[in-house]
Amino acid sequence: MAVPRRSRNIHSCLLTFVVPLPCRIVKSPPTLGKLPGMRVDLNHLTLSVRDLRRSIRFYVDTVGLRLEASWERGAYLTAGATWICLSLDSNTRTESSAEYSHVAFGCDAAEFEAHTARIRASGAPVWKDNKSEGDSLYFLDPDGHKLELHVGSLRTRLEACRATPYDGMAFHATGTQVETLANGLTMSVDSSPGAHDCAAVVAGLVHHTEREAQVQRRNPQPLSVFVRDAQQAVVGGLNGVTIWNWLHVDHLWVRANLRGHGLGTRLLATAERVAIERGCRYAMLDTFDFQAKPFYERLGYRQWGELPDFPAGHTRFFLARSL
Repeated sequence: MAVPRRSRNIHSCLLTFVVPLPCRIVKSPPTLGKLPGMRVDLNHLTLSVRDLRRSIRFYVDTVGLRLEASWERGAYLTAGATWICLSLDSNTRTESSAEYSHVAFGCDAAEFEAHTARIRASGAPVWKDNKSEGDSLYFLDPDGHKLELHVGSLRTRLEACRATPYDGMAFHATGTQVETLANGLTMSVDSSPGAHDCAAVVAGLVHHTEREAQVQRRNPQPLSVFVRDAQQAVVGGLNGVTIWNWLHVDHLWVRANLRGHGLGTRLLATAERVAIERGCRYAMLDTFDFQAKPFYERLGYRQWGELPDFPAGHTRFFLARSL
């Protein structure tokens, strides 16, 4: 089956479930405190579809997801850090459900109009007008699954709710400190920041770097290399990024029982080769005094800086080399 491989990705994409439930507000949720240290994250979402090819094209070309893999009866796509499975199923709904349950994708405010124009041009039906905080477009996929494209984050939603709370609304999360500044501004300290808020900081800095300071476009591209065993478990790998004309190595690891066989050298050499193919001329990385500084030096890396007492009693070293 011929399918598109890449899409115009939705940037800083978040996946959100909005499920209507008979609501009873309590001062303290009864489960809080019973499972200390335990946390559950959203892993993935599976949607049943009747026509796999049609659904892949819709989610890639119209919604803006990235296609990772496909087979006869399904496909894996990604929306930001969340992966989504499309599963061919003859029992898939034939019309939209009457309930409010839906899946919401997020995008940057500057790109909302372009995304919504593409969705409307596809003919996707609109199932609801927006009455909530932040720009939103509510639309259906080819099988009637209710979707939303939303600008905003949990932080912006809670700020709006604090200003105009829903009936009986209580706030349970702690750890965020908010200070009121002049001219209607606020400043907050957040130990669990939303992805959209973090992306806004990055986007602002990139705008200054590329447009105001007239520095060439960063064009960062992730670069990872993995070693897997017979069961396809990762037993070694390298994570990095190519940016401007540099390879930046973030992490390099080989499982203890496989060290001493040249895997680390091959991982780094492979990443350097790909970086050269991407136009890079230099590579940089950092390590600690309890890690692999001599290993990198044997491969041509030279120290150019160090940070003492990080962590306490140890030193972090910064190294680079020409490719």
